[in-house]
Amino acid sequence: MSIDHRRVWDGDPMDETRRIEKITGSLFILATVSSSLGFILLDSVLDDTDVLGSVAANDTRVVVAALFLLVNAAAVVVIPALLFPVFNRHNGHLARLYPGARIIESAVLVIGVVGLLSLVTLSNEYEQGSPDADSYRIAGDALVAIYDWGALLGIMFFFALAGLLLNFLLLRYDLVPRWLAVWGLVGVALLLIEGALEAFDVDSFAIMSLPFAIQEMVFAFWLIAKGLTTSDPLPQPISEEV
Repeated sequence: MSIDHRRVWDGDPMDETRRIEKITGSLFILATVSSSLGFILLDSVLDDTDVLGSVAANDTRVVVAALFLLVNAAAVVVIPALLFPVFNRHNGHLARLYPGARIIESAVLVIGVVGLLSLVTLSNEYEQGSPDADSYRIAGDALVAIYDWGALLGIMFFFALAGLLLNFLLLRYDLVPRWLAVWGLVGVALLLIEGALEAFDVDSFAIMSLPFAIQEMVFAFWLIAKGLTTSDPLPQPISEEV
């Protein structure tokens, strides 16, 4: 008698792979939406000449923005963990560099958020009428600088580095259509140029980051709808003769 053990694992591995790809795509969208909302909420508040007064008057808004940025920081750590098994089958070294870049991106952004939340505390004390207002303003400017550099390094450098590694892996191992990966690499180059210009206080065009932002969303929806292309052989049924 022949017994055909068609499944020696719990659940269909292909279904599990598609589930992970859909979750990963959703996390890409979550990270982009949460970071965008955070920056939009903060822009007008931190651009005020009286930063401490502006933050004190909009402290709830600033805290909500900080929470959005923390959601982004958490999402970008989970994303490479989910993609690691796929990349590790192709290139173990780059598979480790990608999550490393995203972890540093998240950590640097969290440092910026800590500066932002500290600014809220300082601004509330400042509004209570401190006799040493000048010192408070100097400290406030320092905390804004911590946030600005955290956002700049986290988003413009380590985020771009992670995007470079991701799209190189996608292109090198044909995990997505070539046009999508090449689009990502071009977008990363523009993002790095914009970040370098901002770091040296040179006027730049914010639109330079748009191609990569759009590409990441296209990639996210591609993961949800299509998934990654893989040539890995499927597990074969195990037959046992009795």
